[in-house]
Amino acid sequence: MIGSRSLGGFVTAFAVAAFAAAMPGASDVQAAEYPTQPIIFVAPGTLGGGSDVQARLAANIATASGIFGNQPIAVLNKGGGGSQEAFTFLLSHRDDPHYLLTFQASLITYTLLGEAQYKLEDFTPLANVAIDPVIMVTRADSEFKTLDDVIKAAKAAPDTITTGGGGVAGPDRMGLLRLQEAAGFTVRYVPFAGGGEIHRNVLGGHVQVAVGNPSDFMASIEAGELVGLALLDSERSTVPALANVPTAKEQGYDVSFATFRGWFMPGTVDPEVKKTLEGIFKQVTEHPDFKEKYADRYGMRVAYMNSEDFTKYLDERVVEFRELLTKSGVIK
Repeated sequence: MIGSRSLGGFVTAFAVAAFAAAMPGASDVQAAEYPTQPIIFVAPGTLGGGSDVQARLAANIATASGIFGNQPIAVLNKGGGGSQEAFTFLLSHRDDPHYLLTFQASLITYTLLGEAQYKLEDFTPLANVAIDPVIMVTRADSEFKTLDDVIKAAKAAPDTITTGGGGVAGPDRMGLLRLQEAAGFTVRYVPFAGGGEIHRNVLGGHVQVAVGNPSDFMASIEAGELVGLALLDSERSTVPALANVPTAKEQGYDVSFATFRGWFMPGTVDPEVKKTLEGIFKQVTEHPDFKEKYADRYGMRVAYMNSEDFTKYLDERVVEFRELLTKSGVIK
């Protein structure tokens, strides 16, 4: 169970949103009418980014299946230089279930770092559609052939093995911290601006190993230039390029760390409309194109959660992220 004071209040923020969404009159739009206007999928970031690809694929599947009736679906990219623009835009349409946001772990970390212009309870979690695990990689010609090779070297010379990844408060670092806790080692973490930069630096030998999402490294893994040392997931990937990468658990370290890829609504929503939206995103994840053109393309795992399960999952992530970022000194 999640502690009732995990966010300093009486209940967790996402639980507040879920409770409010269940209250009568939470939205003026009723299930019998929904949708009454075009649907807007808001994708933070730029055209061609992960959120954009997922939103456009979901829109195509939903349109082809007719699951939003005759109403068209538009994908709107917001926040090319940062995600706050997307959140501000979405919240300007509070309580309107025609405006839906797809996002990942930064939704939580922005609030923990004090960088958010919103509160978590400003959003209602609708459904999760995929899990994006952290992977550790190294060059094919590296001295490290297994995860244990890295761990042994790091224990012999603490804080010297250079390990590239995203920002110090991002999922890459938090996944690595979990692994370090489980195996009892430390490395010298080198943060980079994004997946492309992480990829270039490990491929060029500027860092000895790297952590990130599978999509950051898949092209070079397929080319045989990088090898996966450990996937931080509960099961092996079914994506061909990643099928031979062992999980950390297989290697004796019970560690799993992944980014959620989910859908949210601004404000609250009529319970029946929420059920409709849950069903729509379940149909999206069950469509073969979703696995082939999104999950497999980016090295993810299809993982549908309805609103209730997703809300509980998010509450757990708030507690976990706060603990990791506090322990690492990123937040106090």
